[in-house]
Amino acid sequence: MFLSSLAVSWMYNLFLYSLENEKVQGDVLCKALMIDENSMKKYYILNRRSQAVFACSILSEGVEANEDFDAERMLSLFISNRTRVWSRWRAKVARELKSTGTKNFEATEEDREGLGKDECKLLDTFLEDARLAYKAYRKRSTKSGFLHNETWNARDSAV
Repeated sequence: MFLSSLAVSWMYNLFLYSLENEKVQGDVLCKALMIDENSMKKYYILNRRSQAVFACSILSEGVEANEDFDAERMLSLFISNRTRVWSRWRAKVARELKSTGTKNFEATEEDREGLGKDECKLLDTFLEDARLAYKAYRKRSTKSGFLHNETWNARDSAV
C-alpha cells in the first residue's frame, strides 16, 4: 500500500511539474516574441492532417509562388508516414498550397492512379480534412490577421 501511494504521489507531482513547465515555456515564448499572452488565438484542430494543413497555410502565406518554400517537406515534418496514400496526400496538398490560383483539394484520376478502392476513399477523407482546414484558415486569416484573441474548434459545422 505504501509503495502504491508513493507511486501515485510521484506521478501527481510529475504531472504538476509538467503543467508549470508548460506555462513557463509559454511565458518565455511570449517574452521572446514580444507579444502579450492575450493577443494570441487558440485553435483546437481535431486531427494531424488538419493541423498540418492549417499550420502550413499560415507559414506559406504570401509565398505561394516562391520556389524556396517546400510545402511537401513541411508537411512531411508534421506527418512523416511513408505510405502511398500519405505520400499522394502530401504531394497534392503541397501543390495546392503553392498554387497561386483557386485551391482544389479533390483527388484527380492521376492522384488515384494505382490505389485500391479503400485507399482512394482514405485519400478522399484526407483531402476533405485538408479542404476544411484551408477553408478555416482563409476564413480566419481575413479577420484582421492571426493576432487577436479567438478560440476556434475545427469541426465540419464550425467551418
